[in-house]
Amino acid sequence: MSIHNELVRTEPELAAELYAPFPYDFRGENAPGTKPWYTMPIFNRQADRLFVRYIRPYIEAARRHDDAPRPSEAARAAMDRTNKGWEAAVAAIEMAHLARRLAAPEAAS
Repeated sequence: MSIHNELVRTEPELAAELYAPFPYDFRGENAPGTKPWYTMPIFNRQADRLFVRYIRPYIEAARRHDDAPRPSEAARAAMDRTNKGWEAAVAAIEMAHLARRLAAPEAAS
């Protein structure tokens, strides 16, 4: 949620892109006779709750279907910015874990 809030605060035009539908590949799990892809926004609000579904490999895989919509350049920029936010969050978690292990190696196993 912090990535969402940071985007809304600092780059609202990119955040808005992530509320639009994105194509997702079903990866062969679709029902017979249905499209092999579906659309869903990355960010979606329901009442006072924020729902996030961001699986970029599934979005990228949808390009193999000629009839699947393609994300706009702005939408791709928003996904790239989101990836940077995730990478920073993961790095922060890894650093916190490392600091904990260095401070008390026996407690961090």
